[in-house]
Amino acid sequence: MFKVESVCRGARTGCFGAVKTPAAILHCRLGAPQHLQRDLLDKLPDPFIMHVPLSGIIPIPEARTIEQFGHNYSEFANLPGTVLFSAFDPGRSPPDKYNSELQVSLWTRNGRIKVDSTTYAEMAQSCRPDIAVPLSDVQSSHVTTKRQTRAIQRTKQHIDTFCASLPDKVSSIWLPVVGGTDISLREKSAKMVAEKASCYSEVTGFVLEGLCTGENRETRFQIIDAVMKNLPADKPRLVHSVSAIDEIIVAIEHGVDFFAESGKALSLDITSEKHPGSSTPLFLQLWSDEHQTDFRPLSAACTCYTCSTFTRAYIHHLLLTHEMLATILLTHFSGKFGSQLLMVIMKMYLRPSFTNMHQLVTNDKSLFDKGNNYRSY
Repeated sequence: MFKVESVCRGARTGCFGAVKTPAAILHCRLGAPQHLQRDLLDKLPDPFIMHVPLSGIIPIPEARTIEQFGHNYSEFANLPGTVLFSAFDPGRSPPDKYNSELQVSLWTRNGRIKVDSTTYAEMAQSCRPDIAVPLSDVQSSHVTTKRQTRAIQRTKQHIDTFCASLPDKVSSIWLPVVGGTDISLREKSAKMVAEKASCYSEVTGFVLEGLCTGENRETRFQIIDAVMKNLPADKPRLVHSVSAIDEIIVAIEHGVDFFAESGKALSLDITSEKHPGSSTPLFLQLWSDEHQTDFRPLSAACTCYTCSTFTRAYIHHLLLTHEMLATILLTHFSGKFGSQLLMVIMKMYLRPSFTNMHQLVTNDKSLFDKGNNYRSY
């Protein structure tokens, strides 16, 4: 189902079914893309992968409600594209201290609940997603090594239980990699899921869980490097919570194929080979007053509905007045431009004359200072 088409300096292009990689995944926090109606969803790149976390759709609707509907979750929620089903919302810190040996805690709209692998498999059976990720004992970065070791053991049990009760209507499984900030534990977890992949034919990919939960940037890069080296090269890899462009570049160079969309107004122009001294910012600070009279689109290179219809000044006004339309327009832009950006990055890698992609996007170090708050919507 997944095929690597070319590899250049560690980065690789390929396809997962009809989806070209590297690609952005649209996050559906409460079971659907935030505020996007179907007509706007249809204007996103087709095909598209939608990430639906279980924590966003329980306790309502119940599994039996979706099952009685008679169709899969994508039709139930009127979602186009491929649906990826997992337990956690990567935008929230996991309630790790409440996990037990057989159950995992999730933050839902009704508070914290516990779910075991059998219940999770039943929900997957009802939703019939295109891709399902088994439960995992995801821990934050501050957790001790002893607890992270136990998390790997529990995750292995969750994988075995889920695959043993494998829903017959789930054709593809992506296995989670855990282990916190300990590089040796991350490698151990990656080797474990790689071994599981050889045991279950339904395993077609991997997910790197637990990033951006308190670790620094250097440690995050080391984790990505260590994990990718121990995963099979013939299967896709997804990384959650990595949305800064320079971090995406590093992840691509280590062989990552899928990223969650960032939810920020990206502005980097890499359609031409600029010298590393370029001062183009990575993100637009649309809350800034400098955009009050800026009648340019968010990106001149983007053809999405937002860029072809609205200006930076108008979106700045929507943000200041806290209009929901700002979220709608920026979410649509992020989904469309994020996918375009990843494909442009790969085209630049394939040019023999271009050798400094990472330096191009990190020339303005002030963008990453803690004092700069580049607010998303």
